[in-house]
Amino acid sequence: MEIRQTAYLELLANRYPSREAVIEEIINLKMILSMPKGTEYFISDIHGEDIKFRRILNNCSGVIQDKIETIFKDLSKEKQTALCMLIYEPEKTIEKVKKQNNWNYYHESLIYLVLLAKELSSKYTRSKLKKMFSKQYAYLFDELLNGQNIKNNEQYHEIIEILATVDKCYSFLIEMCNLIKKLAVDQLHILGDLYDRGPRGDKVIDLLKTYHSVDIQWGNHDILMIGAAAGNKCCIAMVVLNAFKYDSLEMIENGYGISLKKVFQEARSLYPDMSMIAACKKLMAIIMFKLEGQIIMAHPEYQLNDKLYLDKIIDNKIMIDNHLYPLNDSDFKTIDPACPYQLNDIETEIIQELNKNFKNSSKLHNHIKFLLNNGSVYKICNHNLLFHGCIPLDFYGNFISVDLGNQKLAGKKYFDYLDRKIRSGYLEKDKDAIDLYWFLWSGRLSPFCGRDLKHFIRMFVDDPKLGKERSNAYYMYLNDENVCMKILKEFSINNGHIINGHTPVKIKDGQSPVKANGKLVVIDGGFSPQYYQQTGNSGYTLISDSYSLMLRSHCHEITWQTTLKDELIEKYSKRLLIKDCDNGKRIMERIKDLELLLQAYRDGVIHDMMISDEETLN
Repeated sequence: MEIRQTAYLELLANRYPSREAVIEEIINLKMILSMPKGTEYFISDIHGEDIKFRRILNNCSGVIQDKIETIFKDLSKEKQTALCMLIYEPEKTIEKVKKQNNWNYYHESLIYLVLLAKELSSKYTRSKLKKMFSKQYAYLFDELLNGQNIKNNEQYHEIIEILATVDKCYSFLIEMCNLIKKLAVDQLHILGDLYDRGPRGDKVIDLLKTYHSVDIQWGNHDILMIGAAAGNKCCIAMVVLNAFKYDSLEMIENGYGISLKKVFQEARSLYPDMSMIAACKKLMAIIMFKLEGQIIMAHPEYQLNDKLYLDKIIDNKIMIDNHLYPLNDSDFKTIDPACPYQLNDIETEIIQELNKNFKNSSKLHNHIKFLLNNGSVYKICNHNLLFHGCIPLDFYGNFISVDLGNQKLAGKKYFDYLDRKIRSGYLEKDKDAIDLYWFLWSGRLSPFCGRDLKHFIRMFVDDPKLGKERSNAYYMYLNDENVCMKILKEFSINNGHIINGHTPVKIKDGQSPVKANGKLVVIDGGFSPQYYQQTGNSGYTLISDSYSLMLRSHCHEITWQTTLKDELIEKYSKRLLIKDCDNGKRIMERIKDLELLLQAYRDGVIHDMMISDEETLN
């Protein structure tokens, strides 16, 4: 046995100090491999819609109702709905019941909750279940779900009476409801864009922070916020501009405690004839265009020189591609034609104060650290490739090589490079990485953006054709199965799916979220109300359980009946077990290591700490 391998096994022996301990763990791991695969949820482009998102999390995209209708078929619709509401909003529901002092309600509810929890827990090992239990009621949960001592209704009633005597009846039922929601969803994948368009992106993050198991693939709006927190002043200007644009000032001012007082004051002074919001938008937009120009000129590798507009303003027109276009607003009193990208004194004061406020927002930085700790550019999970936007392709369907950091990057190599730079910009204050956030937000070769943004044109030029934003060729190939297979192969996936969001699916125009013969699924259906008229629905939850991959469409209304219809994407040829998943591969590797440790104990290479001296002599 090699010295390095022996050293590793000695470390492993600290955790499993005897043959019996190793054998016990091998048996436990092999039992786990035979369990059904856990249910995964995929949701994208929440865009600050915290109220709707909370309801979708609480009803598990309608799965709780489905289970209740299946398990309790004999219950009336009224009682089924009441049970659903207890699970969705246990605190509010129990508060109403407390006033009635109805102990039969608690008795009956406990029985239903236990039966439902038993059904949902059937795919989990006992050891994993115990990790989900609240510490306060861990023993009782274990007895109710796994024990043999509770066999009839009278014993349930006794439990309620015991809990009532110590005033724990209410909190126990609440914890039971929360456990059921944990059991319904093993892993939640969020495919980006938690911020903007909706009012409270900060509350979306607060919800995710309390969730039991979540990962995030960053979207362009998340990158913008990370960039602002890292000190990219152009990102800061854009975040504030978006707050005025999307009416999310409450998030900035109350959520993150960032004062915009100076912005309001200077906007009113500069543009007294405009509405306050319009004046603030214009003030922040001009600051942003100036700072954007500085970044573009400092980084020719971004290939964004065509976004330099301020030096092309001539009186009340702008020169674009050797053609003069009229401006709908020619009041640019803060732009010096001799130095159009230079901030004036007032603009400098505004952005410096905002930078200070962003830097000092402890809650903002707490949220950004959460995004970095639980997020990534992409994720490979159970044969699925998850990312927010696109993989930049040329018009022939080949990976575009992007020149960044003095190296040419394409495909997976490009994604891996960006993942490192995004982290180093915030954590290590890498200047180039901090500038890069702007490219990732707005660059046509950015996998987060993937289109030709035209903020200035759309704001100041009334020409729909000129303002059209062309997308990367990736979006031309969404239905090309060969291109999708090439992308999957680039990430070492032989038979799986690409799952991404970013671009709302316009089902009212005949578009389908399922592309390329099921190889690609776009799950941005327009979570934000601003998209409803364009799309015809309100986003999706993609659900992968042990039997199938299914797409569930959301309703527009913020009600507990949040689903419109289901679409089966793939019915698995057999029920998937843990051994068929990524976690199963890791477990099988662990078993191999443990078998080597077991053999080392048997061969005497490593001393079995549980063998007595007498046994050793014998």
